[in-house]
Amino acid sequence: MLEVGVDGDRVVVAGHHGDGGTFGDRALPCQGRIDAFHAELDLDGEILQVSAIGGPGRDAARALALAPDGSAFVAGRFELAIEREGAVTTSRGSPTRWS
Repeated sequence: MLEVGVDGDRVVVAGHHGDGGTFGDRALPCQGRIDAFHAELDLDGEILQVSAIGGPGRDAARALALAPDGSAFVAGRFELAIEREGAVTTSRGSPTRWS
């Protein structure tokens, strides 16, 4: 599943991957069986930013919304625990939703 949004001069995507991967020349490690990701590209396809979101279980981005101020909001589901922006959240039961 891949969510895509266009905001002025950038394209924002969110989805999930397994076994690691790359965005251009940037490695996107996989901490578990499946991890979510968020990426921003310019209109020529050049990568502006990419980040992995995940933990030891199956984690997936399921929705993407772009705010008028340019903020991107990603929501999804995870199992066990998930790390995003340096913070770890533990599931109360699998799967758990996040945003």
